[in-house]
Amino acid sequence: MKLKYAIIQLAMISTVLLTQTIATFGQTVVNSRSNAVKADSLTKNDSIVGLKEVAITAGRPVILRKADRVIYDLKADPESKNNNVLTMMRKIPYLSVDGDDNLLMKGNSSFKVLINGKPSGSLEGNLKAVLKSIPASTIERIEVITTPPSKYDAEGLAGIINIITAKKINDGFNGSVNINESFPVGGPGIGGAFTAKSGRFGMSAFGGGGIDHSPKTFNRNKRIDATGTTLDQRGNQHSNNKTVYFGTELSYMIDTLNLLTAQVNYNGSLVNGYTAQASDLIESEGSLQRYIAENDNRATGYGIDAGLNYEMGFK
Repeated sequence: MKLKYAIIQLAMISTVLLTQTIATFGQTVVNSRSNAVKADSLTKNDSIVGLKEVAITAGRPVILRKADRVIYDLKADPESKNNNVLTMMRKIPYLSVDGDDNLLMKGNSSFKVLINGKPSGSLEGNLKAVLKSIPASTIERIEVITTPPSKYDAEGLAGIINIITAKKINDGFNGSVNINESFPVGGPGIGGAFTAKSGRFGMSAFGGGGIDHSPKTFNRNKRIDATGTTLDQRGNQHSNNKTVYFGTELSYMIDTLNLLTAQVNYNGSLVNGYTAQASDLIESEGSLQRYIAENDNRATGYGIDAGLNYEMGFK
């Protein structure tokens, strides 16, 4: 027991007085000042210190990189609750949006967009309007496939963008609805997603609509050359676009190796835009040339596609 007490005193000395050293592990502990401390006089106080509960948490990664693709988890990004899909795509590696809200992949406009791994004709020719009208909160994740597998037939393309809207669940259902508003540019929008499964039957659906309003803006450009000739140009423009979209997929699992699915996708749009441009070419003697150009653009469009798929597996 004496040895035990001497070791305890060693711990105390090394903590409080760094100049003290241990000379023996017997009856006494001797320091550099020749002061003797009786080991038998030492006392030991046993105490237990309890730690509070420690919780270790890990954040859900927003970006996941794989060999052939980048996956952006919209559910892990809090900004997805207040933005549309096109706005969120600005944050995804390899994707960008130009000044006219056109989506680019690696600076290229040649790419393919899939919904839940399948092509959708409803996006063709109206991609920008549809992506702006879809609330990002209704999307699970977006995959940017930079090296597409051969099954996608993507030769000559910059890659593939795969938008995942449906979350696989067991028997039961879930759904979400999002209402948003942006101003002065933009407008109200609503979107939702729903997934259900019961036994061998399954269904997923998403849909919504929105208004994209650009208020009237004005521009003016005036130039005077060395001869005193003046070119004065003035213009204004505004637009108001409305978009609706809907997609659904029904599935029936015949057995563990055979799956039958059917899908329908639709989108429609109404575009109203107006631009006006006036130009005057003036010199010191008076006006040389004047013209006024107006363009009132009104257009409607829609896209629809349907498909029936059979998947067969092998043991």
